[in-house]
Amino acid sequence: MFERQLIELNEEVQTLENDKVDLSNELNELRQQLQSRDRQIETFQTTAITPGSPPMIPSSSHIRDISPSRQTFEHESLFIQNKQELLQLNSIYDQFVTLLPGEFSLSDNTQLSLINRFMNLFEQFSTYFGTFSIIQEELDSLKQILIEKQDELEKLRTHLELTTDKLTQLHEEQSLFNKHKSYESDEDELEEILEFSQRAPSRQSLASITPGEKQQLIAQNELLSSLLNEKEQELVFLQQADKTREDLRKNLEILRSNLQQMEVDKEVKQIELNDIRNILDEKLRENSSLKKEKMYFIEKLAEFERDRQEQQAMIQILPKQTSPEKEKSPGLLTKDMSPRGQNVEQMVSQEQYEKLRIDYDQLLELSKRQHEESLSYYNEYTRIISLYNELNTKHSQLQINYDSLQSLIQQKNEAYLQCQNELNTYQNLLYHQKKKSDDIDLLNLTLNERDIQLQQLIINEKQFINKQLELESNIKILEENSFKFKSNQQLFEQIQIDLKRISHERDLAVVEKKQLENEMELNREKLLKYEESEQKLIKNIEYLQQVEQTLRNQLKQSDDSNRLQTELNVDGEQSQQILVTELELLKEEYNKLKEFNSNLNTQLQEQIKYSQNLENTQKQFQQEYEQYINEHQRQYQEQISISARLTNENNEIRQRLEEYNQAQSSIYHLNDEMKTKDLLINKLQNEIDSKTKQIIDYNENVQTTNNTRIEKQIVKNILLSYFHTPFDKQQEVIPILSALVGFTQDEYDKAMNAMTNNYNNINTSTSWLTGWLGTNPSKSKSDIPVYHPDKSFAELLIQYVDQESTDNLQQPITKSNTEEYNSTDQQLNTVTSISSNNERDTNLMNQSSLPTSTISTDKISQI
Repeated sequence: MFERQLIELNEEVQTLENDKVDLSNELNELRQQLQSRDRQIETFQTTAITPGSPPMIPSSSHIRDISPSRQTFEHESLFIQNKQELLQLNSIYDQFVTLLPGEFSLSDNTQLSLINRFMNLFEQFSTYFGTFSIIQEELDSLKQILIEKQDELEKLRTHLELTTDKLTQLHEEQSLFNKHKSYESDEDELEEILEFSQRAPSRQSLASITPGEKQQLIAQNELLSSLLNEKEQELVFLQQADKTREDLRKNLEILRSNLQQMEVDKEVKQIELNDIRNILDEKLRENSSLKKEKMYFIEKLAEFERDRQEQQAMIQILPKQTSPEKEKSPGLLTKDMSPRGQNVEQMVSQEQYEKLRIDYDQLLELSKRQHEESLSYYNEYTRIISLYNELNTKHSQLQINYDSLQSLIQQKNEAYLQCQNELNTYQNLLYHQKKKSDDIDLLNLTLNERDIQLQQLIINEKQFINKQLELESNIKILEENSFKFKSNQQLFEQIQIDLKRISHERDLAVVEKKQLENEMELNREKLLKYEESEQKLIKNIEYLQQVEQTLRNQLKQSDDSNRLQTELNVDGEQSQQILVTELELLKEEYNKLKEFNSNLNTQLQEQIKYSQNLENTQKQFQQEYEQYINEHQRQYQEQISISARLTNENNEIRQRLEEYNQAQSSIYHLNDEMKTKDLLINKLQNEIDSKTKQIIDYNENVQTTNNTRIEKQIVKNILLSYFHTPFDKQQEVIPILSALVGFTQDEYDKAMNAMTNNYNNINTSTSWLTGWLGTNPSKSKSDIPVYHPDKSFAELLIQYVDQESTDNLQQPITKSNTEEYNSTDQQLNTVTSISSNNERDTNLMNQSSLPTSTISTDKISQI
């Protein structure tokens, strides 16, 4: 199934690649067509004329008709119709653009021509449809693959559950079968021997069946592992498919970038076309101006011709109107006047005729030029009309394609949304499938987890010990920090006392200054009192200097304490920073006090020097006093805020101490839990050691029982055949017994010699048989069967063999019954039982110590 699916997937991938190549070829062809159309459109735009086509001038030599011909009017009407059709196409394009969604609007392509716009639309839709059709096909195929894989995983799970149930049932049946077989009586066994051909298969047949079932189970497990590997390969294939999708998306982005570049190139071409249009407009204007000049010259020529005809008519009329009197005049006068007038008229007419000829030649040249230009324009106009007809046909085709594409766009938008939803579901399915694969791996690794858990317990013990040591070290550090915190708290209390004292001194200074103000206001004559007050102030200044020294000492002490705090308090960095800020504030206050003292000294000097100007000094003193009061009020408020901060810090530190105490209690609790867990681990290790010893003993007992144990049915069949055989052929039974029991070559030779030497002595035969069957050094004397003279030899032999088989079976059964009730060691017992059964089967199949061991049980039954 999987191979077929892989083949189908490969075929689908090849078809997709072929479709991709075909689409790329189609895109190249479309691009070539677009380039050819762009060239045609450029030629059309270069030859386009906005006001109207020029009139066709006839190729005649004489200008007979000045009015335009019918062809010019027809061309102009056709051009107007073409212009109206272009406007209609623009309106239709705008309508189609309004129908497009916002993602595919083409508002930036207004400068391009209609054909470029429609081709851009067609390219975008073709790329969009091609990419999403491929993605949709891939998603459908991946969905089908995922559904099939989920079904296969469910089948595998059910198969695994069934196999596990079968294994448990087989182990239970084997244990029950062993128990029931141990409690069966000898009579039932004899009946089974007699009815061997009619009844169900014996224990030997069951033993022969179980290895086959085990092999089947092993084969099933191998199949499951192979299926899991195949599914992992399929997951890798799906990941590769995702990578191919990403590559396709990248290719789409590259195509989009190329399209954008094409649009930029088209914009550049459109700009060039606009420039060409402007040049054409200028040329058309020049042509219109030339037309006007031409018409003006034609009118002038007509006027000149009229004047000439009038002059000729006047010249012909003048000689007829001359009077006869003049004819009768003397001949001299007529002879003189007639040649002069004729000469003057001839000169005037010649000059006018030359001017008219020059103008006429110029007009002929202009008419020829215009005729040539009109022919060129006419040819271009015919070409434009053909292109316009082609554009109309293409526009009709594009309109039909656009109508079909519009429905496809809606469908593809819906498909795109569906694809997004399906991609999300596919990602979720992949995630769940990965989880399922992880669960399967965990199921495969359950057998190895016990050893890993023991190692982890040992590692956890070491980690707990390390954590305990770390916690003890942290407790010591916390105790040291608490002691240092108490010392810092005492220092803080001392600082508060000093601040109170400074505030009291400040109040005293304020009272003294008030007294000074009163004294200053009384009289100038009280200078002596003022000097006394100055002396008092000097004393106060000295006292303040002493206070400053004390504050400096305290600041030094606080700095030392803060340094010690920074070295020791790792967790209380924030409180240390706050204390540092407070110390800086105190230093600022100290500097301000210094400045204030300096100001007082300067004031005293100024008062001594300028005692005459006491009024001015009073005003200055009042101003300074107000500043001083404001400063002290500000300092007082700052001290209040500092005290509030310190109280908050004290509360926070107390909370931290409580948290540290809680941590200590939790550490002690963890230590207790660690001790209990250590005890449990030791108990578990002791139990594991005891169980491993029991398992080893059990395996040894199983091996010994397998080595010494013989199937009852085989032994009974051999003994019965031995007793039924004649005396001469009893030697043939000895090789079979030696092969089953495992004689050495010496023992085999001794038995054969005894049989040949003692044909007539029955006691000797019984003695070697009892010695042969009773040589078990591990058996005690109480277990050896006692000789009864009333019973026959056959009965005693059968009783002995039954006793040997039951004693060997009871030892492993008693040990296994106590261990079957423990849930933790059930799997180990099953493993050991399976290994013992396999060893037993191998021992039964591979006993080849003697050359006669190849005899089968069928021969024994025949004997």
